[in-house]
Amino acid sequence: TPPATKKQTAKKSQSSAPYYPIGTTLTKQFIIHHTRQLFTGTIVSYDAVHKFYSVRYEDGDGEEMTEQEVGNFVLLRELKRKNDALDNNNGDVADVDNSIDDKE
Repeated sequence: TPPATKKQTAKKSQSSAPYYPIGTTLTKQFIIHHTRQLFTGTIVSYDAVHKFYSVRYEDGDGEEMTEQEVGNFVLLRELKRKNDALDNNNGDVADVDNSIDDKE
């Protein structure tokens, strides 16, 4: 077989790169003593061979996740952040740009 071209080599290395970079934060809900609690986690490594992310939580616990799982919990983190911002404004949305451009 002929040696791989630069294009093929670049394509292989790109496909093994994680979609979510190391340091990405996420939020996951756990049930502890019959109470739902949210924990913040950070991606600390990525296993390109098995395509798993290692996540470490604020309490020191950790787990491995697929890209899809990480995506769900990154989305939850974003929703929590937006909800917290609304709570901090006490319902006042003056800081939010709700304007609509008239194109008449």
